[in-house]
Amino acid sequence: MNETEAETETTAETGTDTFTRAGAARKTRVPTSLAALALGVRESTIRQWARRGKITRYGTRRQALYDLDELTALAVGTTGTDPAAPGPRTS
Repeated sequence: MNETEAETETTAETGTDTFTRAGAARKTRVPTSLAALALGVRESTIRQWARRGKITRYGTRRQALYDLDELTALAVGTTGTDPAAPGPRTS
């Protein structure tokens, strides 16, 4: 295995990438479908949360990726906000 192969490992069935360099693992990012499945919500909900700034969207224009650690924190409620709560109303 060369240096490039050691730095990037891709899991084909899930589409997730794990990057390691000097023994430090980077955050695992998952596509919208897996993010929705992990939180038990629809894909459109994941996209809405990203637009509203409740979660961070990574990836390219063609493929959105979301940080698995951030999704986990959201699921257990450690972000301090309720993702399902509607935004503030303006009059």
